[in-house]
Amino acid sequence: MKRITPKLGFAESLAEQGYWIFPTYNRQKGARQIMGKPWGWYFEEGSQEMLASMLTRTNPTGASLCPHPNDPNPLLILDFDLDPHQAMSWEKLWERISTGLPIPKGLGVTKSISGGFHFWFKLPNAMKLPDKFDLGSGIAGEIRASSRPKTFIMLP
Repeated sequence: MKRITPKLGFAESLAEQGYWIFPTYNRQKGARQIMGKPWGWYFEEGSQEMLASMLTRTNPTGASLCPHPNDPNPLLILDFDLDPHQAMSWEKLWERISTGLPIPKGLGVTKSISGGFHFWFKLPNAMKLPDKFDLGSGIAGEIRASSRPKTFIMLP
């Protein structure tokens, strides 16, 4: 199998800003063990810098963000899992879910590994959120937020 080199610029940029970025290996969706230590060890030891350095020192196949209450800007990420048989742009998705509202200024959008989209927002303070959502018509997904740590979202 041909080795694909991931483009880690976005992950490295987030790590430099102070977000918890975990290298991923063997095409796994999230971190398991990193350099022989369980991923939770890095939270306990406060080793954000060590994790960031592993993006370039080791040979990861990807990177994942782990939202955390101490994120520089609290994040709310809506992870839309779309039917792969429905070709839909992120603009069309926004149109369907927002019922005509304009695209918010500063909305971040990344394409997910599974072909859906991640919509990135700044998390309003003291907001309690569910883990998942289902808007019907084949539009469903997960919610990742800085207010709920120890979840992963794969980065492009």
